Amino acid sequence: FVPAQIELSRLYLANNEVDKAIELARQAAAAAPNDLRARLAVPRALIAAGQLPNAAQELQPLTKVLPRDPAVRMVQAQ
Repeated sequence: FVPAQIELSRLYLANNEVDKAIELARQAAAAAPNDLRARLAVPRALIAAGQLPNAAQELQPLTKVLPRDPAVRMVQAQ
């Protein structure tokens, strides 16, 4: 279920439906808080929506726990 939510969130982003993307990303992250892909879907969607402070807030715990993780660093660089 969570992988489908992440993929659907990505598709909504591709169609510039950022509010729906953010909602699905948040649902995925809540359902699987230890899933890095789910956790990164939230800041990705927030970045796409131009909500950079919120994206940074979502990324902060991940950068503390996984400072060298390439996926975390890639989203952080956006």
